Amino acid sequence: MIEVEGLTKRFGSRLAVDGLYLNARPGEIYGFLGPNGAGKTTTIRMLLGILQPDAGTVRICGRAVRRGDRTARHLVGAVAEVQYLYGDMTCREYLRFFASLFRVSDAEERVARTLDEVGLADRGGDLAIELSKGLQQKLGLARALLHDPPVLILDEPVSGLDPHGIREVREIICRERDRGRLIFFSSHVLSEVERTANRIGIMHQGQLVFEDTIEGVMSRYATLEEAFISITGEAAPAAELVV
Repeated sequence: MIEVEGLTKRFGSRLAVDGLYLNARPGEIYGFLGPNGAGKTTTIRMLLGILQPDAGTVRICGRAVRRGDRTARHLVGAVAEVQYLYGDMTCREYLRFFASLFRVSDAEERVARTLDEVGLADRGGDLAIELSKGLQQKLGLARALLHDPPVLILDEPVSGLDPHGIREVREIICRERDRGRLIFFSSHVLSEVERTANRIGIMHQGQLVFEDTIEGVMSRYATLEEAFISITGEAAPAAELVV
């Protein structure tokens, strides 16, 4: 669904993305990892047609992506780390606005169903800007899903969320994967990548330096060590922990 061949982007003398090749498939969650400055966000912006690459190609569902290509954008739902909301719009009005941009048929029914699917059915009349960060992230997912795209591209979807918010967003992501969508997401929360991703790719200095399934990573690098700790004393009953 996402095919990247020789993708390259420079900013002046700095080579941000250096001849990148990768493929991500339908029905999988692809974790896109790397330190700050590795080229992840630049890559995502080229996947979305926000930036034009200096060389190489991006295809989504077989269609070449170029800067400003509105048709290609209908194939993708995107969620940034920070949601940019309109201060005078309720959640329902916010989704109606994007439904009109994407020319969603049966917009009212689709807005109501999407709010329900992300757990915001009872918050449709609330001002979007007054929601908690976790609920704003769920609203961003609702906006991304509104036009029923085959691909979701998420940049740090659980950054800054509390454990409850992380779990809710994780459940939405896994549900959409099970429906056959491709979920392509970057994250610094490695525990979430381990929990959700089918495959991971690691960027470093603009290049993809590692790619494997989660099972492959665990079998190659993970080791299992057990430590037995016994605690006794008057203040607490005897206990044994396994770490």
